Amino acid sequence: MKKLNAQGMKMTIFFLLLSAPVFATRGLSTKFAEVEVKGLKIGRTYSLQDLVNFPLRISNTGNEAIDIKVSVWPPRHGEGKTGYEPIPNINWIHLSQSTFTIYPGMDGVTDVVISVPNDPKLLGRRFIAYLWSESQNKGFLGVGLKSRLLISISSQKPTAEELKKKFVQKRVANLNFSFAPMEALADNVPVGKKIKLKNFRADIKLSNPNDSSYHFRVIPVGIWETSIDAPSGFQAAPDPKWLRVPKETFKAEGFTFTPLNLELKIPDKPEYRGKAFMLLVRAEILEQDIPAYAYGKIFVRTKK
Repeated sequence: MKKLNAQGMKMTIFFLLLSAPVFATRGLSTKFAEVEVKGLKIGRTYSLQDLVNFPLRISNTGNEAIDIKVSVWPPRHGEGKTGYEPIPNINWIHLSQSTFTIYPGMDGVTDVVISVPNDPKLLGRRFIAYLWSESQNKGFLGVGLKSRLLISISSQKPTAEELKKKFVQKRVANLNFSFAPMEALADNVPVGKKIKLKNFRADIKLSNPNDSSYHFRVIPVGIWETSIDAPSGFQAAPDPKWLRVPKETFKAEGFTFTPLNLELKIPDKPEYRGKAFMLLVRAEILEQDIPAYAYGKIFVRTKK
């Protein structure tokens, strides 16, 4: 359980940072397994993205695109928690985006906005609600994730000044970008030498299918920073910096594919010879309020 302070406010938020293995099936995962929000004032509206940069993020770790619908539910039989009441009205919780298509290796992201009615009867009480992220695809019936949201209301009334600032701007993440192809294989790669992956037919491009231009950042990341697993026969590269993106930040015009010109240098060590590694690059749109990521997979087999 990790405790964060929300921008100096008398409010604390607790995150259970898990990949939700109990609920995750067929390539879906989330770190939003359980979130506890404490010290909320009546009559005020709170955004988890604005306060602590923690929106609901769902990762598609499978091999097929999934259409997801997120809905809010009160606890059902056996889903309660001691000391918490079922949320009186699910309309307390608003999602900036409730439906989206998540492509393989990408995230679906939505802000979670909590509006507490200005009712003194709520002072000092605690409530529980669930966010249910469910696939809408035929053949994927029942595939989804449950995220538990715990809400504790402050016993103190808000000041007049606090009530004036109750408005929260709603934000939506643009998920319409990807890598092309989303994975590439470089075979018979030498160690101890910097190579250009395009010479091994393993370079990938950033696809911007929008009609507007955006600024992107593409960086290598460790597999352990994501919910993506290396497939059978490959292991996670111990250092993501083996991979280099010569130009990490760039502008991509609409309807374009931007080559990344990836470079790779694996140290010349015996334990790296004759091995198979997976590395990741991550892309995001810089103009976006809520970070949304796309991942590209680079598979490498080294010379013996």
